[in-house]
Amino acid sequence: MGFAAWTALLVLGVFLYRGLRFVTGTPINHWPRGTKPAGDAAFVNRLQDAHANCLGNLPVFAVIVLGAAAMGRLDAIAALTPWLLYARIAQSLTHLTGVGQLQVLVRASLWSVQLGLMLWMLFKLLSYTAISFKTRHAARACVRRSSCLRCSAPTAPHRAGGVKTRAVKCAV
Repeated sequence: MGFAAWTALLVLGVFLYRGLRFVTGTPINHWPRGTKPAGDAAFVNRLQDAHANCLGNLPVFAVIVLGAAAMGRLDAIAALTPWLLYARIAQSLTHLTGVGQLQVLVRASLWSVQLGLMLWMLFKLLSYTAISFKTRHAARACVRRSSCLRCSAPTAPHRAGGVKTRAVKCAV
């Protein structure tokens, strides 16, 4: 939610600037899509760019959060999400300060932090999925028989989650 709120706050700044310009006589069609009129303040152009940068990462982050929610694993990413938001806000604020070499280096570093955090979140969720798949696969292979339905190999009793079960596990 914080990521979306930050993105909305940035575009609100652009909207307010354009609204004031419109009220003071600038034609409403002064800002065609994809162009930056020469009369706009450099800060507003950087504000637009910071907003556009947020829009680049927001869908990816949203998919990660929605995926975690669908898996019932929001806890797996909860510790990382605030740091992603902090890095995003810091990147945007750095963008607003200017476009010199130092600012670009800091912005790129903060973007790399965000990318690393999103990859870490994905790894945590995918590793949970792989473990969950492996557990479900083992549970399907277990039957209350002396041989595996899947491969007909003899099976041995096992413990599921530390509790002894009557089921047997495929020995293959």
